[in-house]
Amino acid sequence: MSMKIVLLAAGLSRRMRGENKLLLPFRESTVFEEALKNALTYTDDVLVVTGYEREKILEIIKRYKVKEVFNPLYETGQESSIDAALNQVDEDVLISTSDLPLLTREHFLRAEMSISKHPCARPCHEGIPGHPVALTKEIVRKAKKRSIPLKMLLKENGLYLYKEDIASVSDIDTPEAYNRLLTALS
Repeated sequence: MSMKIVLLAAGLSRRMRGENKLLLPFRESTVFEEALKNALTYTDDVLVVTGYEREKILEIIKRYKVKEVFNPLYETGQESSIDAALNQVDEDVLISTSDLPLLTREHFLRAEMSISKHPCARPCHEGIPGHPVALTKEIVRKAKKRSIPLKMLLKENGLYLYKEDIASVSDIDTPEAYNRLLTALS
């Protein structure tokens, strides 16, 4: 049985010099659409958190049967998007950013398996934390009530770090990172 996936798609793309990184061309679509399609190979239970340029993201979302939640506080950062998503769920969940278009069904499966013995888990590649982050329902409930940053809550609750390949950390934060990814794929 697959878990719900939360895709964070609300950010401002501040380091992309004026371009929304999620809307950049990638393969036959965009970075966001590729990440969404990859998530859908694992489950049809996907919740997309929108914010910045919501209407453009909604244009893509409406082609798929996924749910959306708007984060009105998206300018404050990723933590508010996670909060917006967690307020909509009460189950085990996988959280990922939408600028990781190389994540596959297998990445989501490994994240799901990682919480069979741990309340929360996160992949790492060469010491760099990646996505998807896996949370059990109990951690989701604690996160809704927390007064500390999510990273601290996870650490206090036995965050399990497991080795993963480079796809889990191949996010696109800068034009240089985007170009490196395109070059690696060509």
